[in-house]
Amino acid sequence: MTFSIIAKDALHLLLNPQETAKLDDYHWQDFIRFLRFNDLMGTMASQLARFDVKINSRFAEKHLNAALIYSSRQAQQVINEAGGLKHLLNDYGIEPIFLKGSAYILCEDFNANGRVMSDVDILVDKKQIPEVERVLKENGWKEKALNSYDENYYRQWSHELPPFRHLTTGTTLDIHHTLIPPITGIILPVDNILNEVESAKYDTLSLQLEWRLLHCIIHFFFNEGYEKPLRDIWDIKCLFLKLEGQKELEQFFRLAHDLGLRKEVLYAVHSVVYCF
Repeated sequence: MTFSIIAKDALHLLLNPQETAKLDDYHWQDFIRFLRFNDLMGTMASQLARFDVKINSRFAEKHLNAALIYSSRQAQQVINEAGGLKHLLNDYGIEPIFLKGSAYILCEDFNANGRVMSDVDILVDKKQIPEVERVLKENGWKEKALNSYDENYYRQWSHELPPFRHLTTGTTLDIHHTLIPPITGIILPVDNILNEVESAKYDTLSLQLEWRLLHCIIHFFFNEGYEKPLRDIWDIKCLFLKLEGQKELEQFFRLAHDLGLRKEVLYAVHSVVYCF
């Protein structure tokens, strides 16, 4: 079998894991490098387990099993951190809303299976930011040290604070006060967003599905780098599929249009259709 690892081939195998049974060690080497670079090793391993696919490569099997174990351990760590953060902040009248990878895990979204992430993300009311910072610093979290220029950028132009790191667990925490960098010139109705939440596992809160999807698209187009876009495209595809029926799709597109994000959503749909 002639196999060239390009994005469409890799995503086709991700969606159709049964076809990986045709790959030998030589082709798996390229594929594994591709998956690792795009943070999709655990996702591929999860797809193989879901479809009970037996591959013909002991070499690849070891890497995939390790990725599945690692992603499962990280998901449990996210659950533990989410519970701890909720109880800590709730004691001070603050309700964190979990975002991105943390939300996918807590909401049991399909794209959470095998997913790995570098941090936990939460959204809080901007008025509560000083209190959030104070509470975290008093309870084992330390803010990343920045020079004055970067500190000023975060405070004036970013959608989040400088990252915090827990001194014991090593977990990195990103604290958002909106979903899109103010430097873009796009202003989202944060007060409305804070109220459009749903209950997730372990008594936590996340954004409603349409906002999770929209935030994923925003992250795809307005993130600081495009070096690993394929995981975002997989996330977008999976979240789109979770919308139930024409009515929910129309509501989502209406929301994007009203917020001035219609173009980004259409490009996201085009990207998903092109890749899959």
